[in-house]
Amino acid sequence: MVNLCNFASRKKTIELPSLRHKWVYLLKNMQKMTLKDEDKETDPIFKRLYEESRLSNLNEEEMEEYKKSVLEYQDVQDAIECACKRGETRGEARGEANAKRAIIAQMLENGLSIPIIIKLTGLSEDEVQTLS
Repeated sequence: MVNLCNFASRKKTIELPSLRHKWVYLLKNMQKMTLKDEDKETDPIFKRLYEESRLSNLNEEEMEEYKKSVLEYQDVQDAIECACKRGETRGEARGEANAKRAIIAQMLENGLSIPIIIKLTGLSEDEVQTLS
């Protein structure tokens, strides 16, 4: 049996000795909790509980604004991810071109003719000329 009187609202969750004590404290005092309380809590499950509690207290207009901001945030995250992938692809292509240039330059320095380079690399004569 748990005596809820032992969980005075002035106590901080990080001062409580066990997970069970934290749960009882949080459930008893959830309506009085503020963002400052959330900042002091380090356990991710309790942060999620605070967030859900905060969201449940929003009125209809605030909830619509919240949903809109979540969608906007996701759009930004998607745009960043897309830009990163595009940048990686471009970087890989440039890296491959630079590597081919270096290999072709070494082949030419070692006296290989362009027809042999074409045969070894599978590139066209124009590509070899462009990369050399």
